[in-house]
Amino acid sequence: MKKLFMVIGSAVVAALLLLLGLWIVNPLGWGQANGKTGPTETASPTPSNEQEADAQAVAQALSRLTENPSDGISERTKQSFNPELALPAGSELAPEVSTWAPDGIGGGTINVVMSVPGQADSRYVAVMVKEDDAWKLLGTLEQKERAETP
Repeated sequence: MKKLFMVIGSAVVAALLLLLGLWIVNPLGWGQANGKTGPTETASPTPSNEQEADAQAVAQALSRLTENPSDGISERTKQSFNPELALPAGSELAPEVSTWAPDGIGGGTINVVMSVPGQADSRYVAVMVKEDDAWKLLGTLEQKERAETP
């Protein structure tokens, strides 16, 4: 009889430890809201049609910036922007449309490569803002070369 109590007691302790272990791994989340158990499936975000249209419009605005910088620069940036220094003669901008990242409040960022004759290409993150229904350059951040990782 004593052995029976020890076996039952051991089984109860093992069951409690198992339940405690499951609770630590997934506290009170046994089963998902959709009624399925197991890992939650998350879809990778897909850009909306509006985001794709904005990405194209931003890229076009940046590509035209070398032709007429005063039209493509934000009003907030014009006081500190020197087009001759920022966009040397013959420079071209190649925006990378797939890198467009809207900020959700009327702007966003996009990677752009600037080519200047006789110089190595430079990579920038362009900060864009929508002013008067047109995309304008607010500022840039230069991307430095990344070190190769083994």
